Amino acid sequence: MRLVSTVGWVPEVVIYPAKILNPEEIVVFHGHIDNKEEKARFEKTKNEIVTEIGMNVRFVEVNPFDMADCIRKMKKYVNDESIVNITGGTKLMALTLALLATYRPGGEVPIIYVTTEDEPRLVRVPVSFTPEDLRIDANTVKWSILKILLESPSGKMRSKELRKIIGKERIRKGIAKGDENDEGLSQGTFSEAKKELKKYNLIAEEKLGREIELSVKEAAWFFKDFLGVSLNE
Repeated sequence: MRLVSTVGWVPEVVIYPAKILNPEEIVVFHGHIDNKEEKARFEKTKNEIVTEIGMNVRFVEVNPFDMADCIRKMKKYVNDESIVNITGGTKLMALTLALLATYRPGGEVPIIYVTTEDEPRLVRVPVSFTPEDLRIDANTVKWSILKILLESPSGKMRSKELRKIIGKERIRKGIAKGDENDEGLSQGTFSEAKKELKKYNLIAEEKLGREIELSVKEAAWFFKDFLGVSLNE
């Protein structure tokens, strides 16, 4: 079993669950340290974790205020062998780790938290999987929009062009009726799909003259694996 934790300055939030769970591997994510005082403080935290646990610990530095950086560095450690501990670090670090544990192919992994009231204890965080109205199906219009944007080199595309690509793909797959001269997707259906993605803060919309450009937001990258997006990272 792998224990994946976030940490700030308090070593106990890593040490306590490690002693209770006795994992075979421990990975600890910490923020970037850019001054001597903070570096010395973190080294003390790091040394205490290693000394108390008595085993090799992998420390991974992330930008504590950049979700995309946290996603890239955390995701490979979150799998069926993992338990994630979201007690320490910045709120963004903990949130990213919790979401990676929840929204992942194959289902969620356990999330724990160390309470510090009176005596420390482990609490299992009850997180439900994808809500019903956010079911992921790459053949639906909203998820087709997201998949195409994620695969775009810039993460952006004109709304008109995007609608045309999806319409033709739906005709090709037999989801919509028509031939190469038909659109395959009404403006109303496309607009409703955009509205849903914007509601969940997955895409942004910007007016460029008479046209509209759509772009993916950081949170959208959580759904890459579900949608079968293949990118060079």
